[in-house]
Amino acid sequence: MSRTGETLFYCIGAQKAGTTWLSKYLGQHPEVFVPHHKEMDYFFSLQAGNKRQQIRRRLQILLKDCVTQGSNGALREDFPLDRIAELSNLIAVLGGKADYLSLFHARAPGVKAFGDLSPSYSLLAREAYTDMAGRHPDTRFIFLMRDPVMRFWSSVRMWYASNAETRATKSIQELFYDRLRVPTDHLVLFSRYGRVINELESVVPRERIHYDFYEHIFSPHGQSHLDKLTDFLGVSRREGALDRKVWETDTTHASQSDLTQTMRDDAREVFDQVYKVVRARFGDAAPASWLWETDTKATVASAGGSRS
Repeated sequence: MSRTGETLFYCIGAQKAGTTWLSKYLGQHPEVFVPHHKEMDYFFSLQAGNKRQQIRRRLQILLKDCVTQGSNGALREDFPLDRIAELSNLIAVLGGKADYLSLFHARAPGVKAFGDLSPSYSLLAREAYTDMAGRHPDTRFIFLMRDPVMRFWSSVRMWYASNAETRATKSIQELFYDRLRVPTDHLVLFSRYGRVINELESVVPRERIHYDFYEHIFSPHGQSHLDKLTDFLGVSRREGALDRKVWETDTTHASQSDLTQTMRDDAREVFDQVYKVVRARFGDAAPASWLWETDTKATVASAGGSRS
């Protein structure tokens, strides 16, 4: 369902670059509608051909929402009905029983922008971006970037903290190199910003794309970057709680200090072309804090595949 004057926006990532915080920020904006369930992954499921897997995943989330933790299956008395209805509708959309825009039917009449924040969309091909752009008369794209090495490390830490089986068989350093050595690994691909920019700009007008950086948003000048984003969406400016962390990786199994200088340099070499592409594309607008240079020659084998 389309309404005159509304904007449909997609935040396509990158993973671990502030998208969860942004979802909370925009979800509290009176002129913006964001579904309760972040990362709907609808267009990724179309490209990957794994709709049944996505439906199964949502059913598991739905059951988790309905059951009281530690109660051996007892149903919650305080059902989160709006969230359950939303997940049920998403399952219907994934199953081809409802239209994509029905995911946003709960938005209020005064809403000026509504959006889908799914970092998996940064893995899509240009054909998918064409499809996304054609779903509504006014569509816009947001892409947040973070230092490629630090973003990759944050993803590895999150993966390690949430996978007990992996922790039982290997150290986080072993996982780090296992993922880094595979050019097609999703954790690596999420840092390939050049590919995303090329695919997106090949089919979407530049004025319909908003780029920004994690390091800029979560800085003393972060509010000015939020103001640019809300201006881009056509909604009023609103102060953001930039000192609050929405998703902080569990440090029980992996702390920031576990990233050694050698690991940092090895990853920097793997992502070298990404740094060059971002520097060429954004110049001084890119964060000065990124690892623009490395002093140590990397030892990781990264043969095969594009690095941008």
